[in-house]
Parts: sequence; structure tokens; C-alpha cells
Amino acid sequence: KPFKTLRLPREYVHIDGPYPLVLLLGCDVASTAQQYASHIRYFRQAGAAAVVSTIATVFGPHAVKVGEKILDGLLAAAAGLDEGGGAEGSRCLGEVLRAVKRQALLDSLPMALCVVAFGDADWRL
Repeated sequence: KPFKTLRLPREYVHIDGPYPLVLLLGCDVASTAQQYASHIRYFRQAGAAAVVSTIATVFGPHAVKVGEKILDGLLAAAAGLDEGGGAEGSRCLGEVLRAVKRQALLDSLPMALCVVAFGDADWRL
């Protein structure tokens, strides 16, 4: 759902139950009229456990491809699988993002270098 403002209603990020992970990936997330860090602050104040976002203007189609890789990596880690499909056990957010960024670079998607996580990198999936 698009926003016209960065003032998030408390009910937008569900804080009952497990804390959510927010992905803010877009072609122009970093250069808005508001300071960039305010995006992160508002989602964190609304209850997000961590926010994964871009720190520069990026090519939209590449953001989609990298976003898909991030989701695939997160789902595999949550299921206890490594990239090869074998059991690996619980992984943390920082490890998953590092592996995804490495694979994205191998796939000629340097946009992955613009992706960072705000919050606890040791957050278990």
C-alpha cells in the first residue's frame, strides 16, 4: 500500500505476535523529501524487528530481482535449508543477507550492494 507520508499508523505494522521484518526496496527509497533514516525509525517505532532497505537510488527491475532473492533466502533459512537444499539449522538475518548479496553479485546484480539491514543482525529467522 503506497504512502503519501512517512507517519505510519500503529496498526500498519502489526505488533501483536511475532515482530515483522520490513523490506523497503525500491528505485528511489533513499532520495525522498524526508531524511532517509526517518523511514527506518518509523517502521522500527511501529514494531518492526528489522528493516531491510536500499541506501541509494537503484534500478527498479534489479530491486525486484534482488528482493526475490532476499525472500527466497529468508524462506529457505526459516525452513532450515541452505541454498543447496540441505538442512543447516537456524540462521540469522545478517548471515542470510550476506549469502543473498554474494549470490546476487555472482548473478551480475551489483544493486545488492545498496541493500542494508537496520536492527539486530543476529535476529533469528
